[in-house]
Amino acid sequence: MITSSYEPELDLTIHVVTGSVTAEELGDRAAQFMGKNPSLLSLWDFSHADISALSADGLRAIFNRARPYAERRRGGRTALVFSSAVGFGMGRMAEAFGEAGGFPYEFRSFWDRDAALIWLGSLDSGNGNSGEEPGIA
Repeated sequence: MITSSYEPELDLTIHVVTGSVTAEELGDRAAQFMGKNPSLLSLWDFSHADISALSADGLRAIFNRARPYAERRRGGRTALVFSSAVGFGMGRMAEAFGEAGGFPYEFRSFWDRDAALIWLGSLDSGNGNSGEEPGIA
């Protein structure tokens, strides 16, 4: 299941993915989001998602589905939040697809939602939580 909400004061759309999800569902939501008047900032929270059905080809299909709308988010940012190594690896692959595909906005993967919000500029970094693991520079 994918639920989406918009925070107009931040120009931020948050998509929370829970349970099992397919590339088709993600592609449909991405096209729906980008096909209208998309926010420049978006957060996709996969912390409670099962993405085991998602393959590299499926991820590529999501990007192909979003490509016609990409210019609508020029200069924007998309944060991807994961709680598993497999998910984080898929997020890193999404970063590479975005860059290689010439998407005019940035993608970045995170383990921590607060760190993602800080990167998006939607959360003050002075809250004491940098999103980094202790002892990691």
